[in-house]
Amino acid sequence: MGVANVGEWMTRFRAIIVAALAAAFALVASYLVFAAGQQPKQIVVQSPTATAVVAKEIKVYVSGAVAKSGVYALPEDSRVEDAIRAAGGPLDGADLERVNPARKLHDEMQIHVPKVGEALSTGTGAVGKTLININTAPAEELDKMLWGIGVTTAAKIVDYRCQHGPFSKIEDLVDLKLVNKSVFERIRDQITVE
Repeated sequence: MGVANVGEWMTRFRAIIVAALAAAFALVASYLVFAAGQQPKQIVVQSPTATAVVAKEIKVYVSGAVAKSGVYALPEDSRVEDAIRAAGGPLDGADLERVNPARKLHDEMQIHVPKVGEALSTGTGAVGKTLININTAPAEELDKMLWGIGVTTAAKIVDYRCQHGPFSKIEDLVDLKLVNKSVFERIRDQITVE
C-alpha cells in the first residue's frame, strides 16, 4: 500500500476514526463521572483479638470502715481488695487483718470492713441474736464464736466457699459433710447465709 493509498484510506475512514475516539472518550468520561458519584466501600479488617469478650458484672455491698459504703458494680473476677478500693479505701482504724483481700467476690455479696475492736458478726436474727454469716466470716470468727468448730473445721468451711462459692443455705454445712449433725444442731440458731 503506497503513501497515496494511506492518505486516501485515512480520508475515507476519518469520520469513523473520529467517531470511535469520541465514543471511547465518552465511555471513559462516563465511567469517571459514575465512579465519582459512588461512595467507596469501606473494607473493615477485623483481627481475632478485636472482638473483646465483655466481662460479666457483679454487684457487691461494701460497708463498715471504708470511705463510702454502698453497692458497687465490679467485673465478676474481682477480689475483696477491689471492692474496698471501689468504696474509696479503708478508713483509719479499719481492722484489715480480719478481712481476706484475696477472696473472690460473687454477686450480691456483702464485704464488711470492721473497725479495730468491732464484733465480727454480720447480721441479727429474729430474736435479736447476732448471727454469723458463714459466707463472709473469717476462720478465726468461726473457730471462736461457734461451738464445736475448731481451727480445722473453720479452715474447711472457708476453703470450701473460696473454691466453690457461697453456701446457699446453712444446711449445706451438713450436706457437704463440713460439720456433723450434732454440731450443726448446736450452732444452727447462730449462723446465717445472708
